[in-house]
Amino acid sequence: MRRCKIKTKQIDVKLIQYFLYRWNYELGHKWLLPNTYIYNWESDFLSVTKSYYVHEYEIKLSKSDLLRDKKKEKKFEKILNKGVNAPNYFWYVMPKNVLDKINVRTLPKFAGVMLCREYGISIVKKPLLLHTNKLTDNQKIRFLNGFNHQLWKLIRGKFAI
Repeated sequence: MRRCKIKTKQIDVKLIQYFLYRWNYELGHKWLLPNTYIYNWESDFLSVTKSYYVHEYEIKLSKSDLLRDKKKEKKFEKILNKGVNAPNYFWYVMPKNVLDKINVRTLPKFAGVMLCREYGISIVKKPLLLHTNKLTDNQKIRFLNGFNHQLWKLIRGKFAI
């Protein structure tokens, strides 16, 4: 488990995204972005490796949120279709109180599972490689548009534009 110096009792989406950023940065992933649309759904966090493989991280803060995710059949069909419009790896990331309430074997077999604690994240189960297609040029543009959107969202907030 990679540890960070942040200590908090409240694990929320932003903290998990920060831990995912640190985790993937240390692994050498080249692009890291929260809350973006590359596929036909919003991803809580995406990372792109130097080989242009995409890891998608779905953050779950409650068991009910996780159960609702099982109803997203179209998303999982696309992921399993091994087409261009799906990540190479898919992960669920959750705090211990959620992980303790579920059976990891009930999650999709292709999905990896990460545990988030107050001081960092760790792998519970590694994901399967879904396909070997690399990020397309169009997806790279969508990723960069996501960077642009996030940057200007920060600037607008800082300067109240």
